[in-house]
Amino acid sequence: MIRVLHTGLRLPEKRDEIDLTHLPVLVSEWITLDTNLVKRKLARAEAISFFSPRAVESVFEQGISLPDIPINVVGTKTQQMVFEKYGRTSTSYPTFLSFSKSDLGKRYVSFELKDSCRSIKDLRGIHEFFSCYETRSKKVSVSDLSVFDWIILTSPRGADSFFSQISLEGFSGQFACLGETTFSALHSIHGVKAAFVKEGSISVDDLLDRIQD
Repeated sequence: MIRVLHTGLRLPEKRDEIDLTHLPVLVSEWITLDTNLVKRKLARAEAISFFSPRAVESVFEQGISLPDIPINVVGTKTQQMVFEKYGRTSTSYPTFLSFSKSDLGKRYVSFELKDSCRSIKDLRGIHEFFSCYETRSKKVSVSDLSVFDWIILTSPRGADSFFSQISLEGFSGQFACLGETTFSALHSIHGVKAAFVKEGSISVDDLLDRIQD
């Protein structure tokens, strides 16, 4: 049995060969949107974009309806959330980079995490961008890291929260992370090198598949 400490927000699917401990080091909070402004912008938009499942949840829970225009998302989990909340199909892009290089139309509305690490300036044709949720550090503790074979970190903010609260004393396992920005933060800020980094997904499931293999 492989013992894994997962520090991301979402609980991944269970696996028979992995003993998973879920310890979220961040908590997400919705940012109250000016719904009248959002509705006006959506009425003029040619398409809508969501960069994460949390963004979809925030917009839905604030009672914002989506017009009958194309929806583009980053990641299959975001795509699933759009269908779950709105019953709508959407076009999924594997990474933010592939999304930003696509021809999505001249005017569209985007929803994302506040102060995202992604370079929104690279996204062509944005008509309006809304920060609809933010994350902050969550107080956590781990009595003994030595019991884990792997630690998964899913964002630079999550890495900051983890290392500010938890000592690596006794840990002899490996790190895995999502995205190059997380990988870079681990190495340059915290002096830790991940065994591997997974691009092309905002889900931890691919990391667990790799660990299990």
